Amino acid sequence: MKRHNLSGELGRRCSHCGFEIRPTANFCGGCGRSRAFGTATDQNALTFLQSKVPAKLAERILHSGGAMSGERKHVTVLFADVRGSTALIDRLDPEEALEILGPVLQVLMDAIHQHDGFVNQARGDGVMALFGAPIATEDHAVQACRAAMAMQAGIQELNRRRISDISLRIGVNSGHVVIHSIGSNLTMNYDAVGKTVHLAARMEELAAPNRMMLTAATQKLAKGFIVADPRGTVVLKGVAEPVETFELGGMRSTTRWQARSSQGLNALVGRQAEFDMRSSAYPVQLLSDQRSYPSYVRN
Repeated sequence: MKRHNLSGELGRRCSHCGFEIRPTANFCGGCGRSRAFGTATDQNALTFLQSKVPAKLAERILHSGGAMSGERKHVTVLFADVRGSTALIDRLDPEEALEILGPVLQVLMDAIHQHDGFVNQARGDGVMALFGAPIATEDHAVQACRAAMAMQAGIQELNRRRISDISLRIGVNSGHVVIHSIGSNLTMNYDAVGKTVHLAARMEELAAPNRMMLTAATQKLAKGFIVADPRGTVVLKGVAEPVETFELGGMRSTTRWQARSSQGLNALVGRQAEFDMRSSAYPVQLLSDQRSYPSYVRN
């Protein structure tokens, strides 16, 4: 399998956690926080994103905030980075730049919100989103992949309408984080447990333009629902073992039952007495039941 090395090309350290940030990275690979807001465009972008949160979603998030403080959650983290935005806003003031980038950010945010995600970090040309928190969803990895596909489709349509050449890089990883608090302005503060956010950020850095990279953790959770091709392993600074990566290629048209059953059904153990009781209560259905059901029953 092909191996990549992303341990080099480091720049200054994160002011929050001390992690060394690559010069091209928009977010810290250690804690996931955005790099210090260096321009008014970045400040305006965050305000823009927070102001566009749907009212019903904002209400659900704010109502869950107090209960979630300090809670450990299993989530999927998504990083999206817009490439080609610098050429669009070169020599523009922050307000004019946001007028150009606003539709791009709206495409990203709509895709995230439509799939129960939440944007909790932003820059003028990139966002970070959580799936599975603050709104708990069992299929957060699948939803994140659907959002990634919707983002790419939305950017392609925007390019067609505006005759532009913006591309998007997306990285996704699943794992545990700790939610610290949700403020009244919908800004979520969190710290990662282990390497969850770190790996998501590095997947985004690894992705080529218009590509979506996943870790094995996300691929495993979404297996059966997605089309994902293996892309070898990467060696990351601070991570002992090489990380297996996949490239997201599409979504499968399948139901949850079809996806789960394709991976094999669990046998029913110790339920023969209940099955006998059911058979005696419904003798007419016994013959048809015996053709299929007993194969899943084991003492």
